[in-house]
Amino acid sequence: LLKNRPTMLEQRLDTHFSIVGRTQDVHDFFDYNWMNQLDQHHELPWITLEFGVFNAAGQPPIDANLTAIINGIHDEELKRWANDVRSYGKPLYLTVLLHVDRNWSLSSAVANGGIPQDASRAWLHIQSIFKAAGATNVAWVWSPTDPAHDAQYAPPLSTIDYVLLSLISYPN
Repeated sequence: LLKNRPTMLEQRLDTHFSIVGRTQDVHDFFDYNWMNQLDQHHELPWITLEFGVFNAAGQPPIDANLTAIINGIHDEELKRWANDVRSYGKPLYLTVLLHVDRNWSLSSAVANGGIPQDASRAWLHIQSIFKAAGATNVAWVWSPTDPAHDAQYAPPLSTIDYVLLSLISYPN
């Protein structure tokens, strides 16, 4: 799908996508081939980095919670990602803590032991690892579900390059 779907959509919409995104687990490896392929087509990569996957019962792994992230459980994986991003050297967009302001998020600030204040702390912790690695080619995308009402979750504005607006539709 990563190779065929964007082309099909571009043809149907009669346009060219300049930003192409994908979601990856922090345990995955940085995909240089994908990044370089996008660069050849003058496209920018956008990675949403998640901290695990939901189990069969729909529960997140315990190390996906914000406290685990703040306390460094994923620091080695994040250092690897940061070093690879730095080595890549070209601009890319990065989202972490996707929809942190909702209870259905993998790394939630309102469920599974999360509290709103932890969202900013986890965001800053992750950024500090990238900064220490010299990964300055990252544009940080803050992606709450409700950016108009995210003040209790949001990190300092100076640490956000872009804000994503997700248009999610629920019945009724």
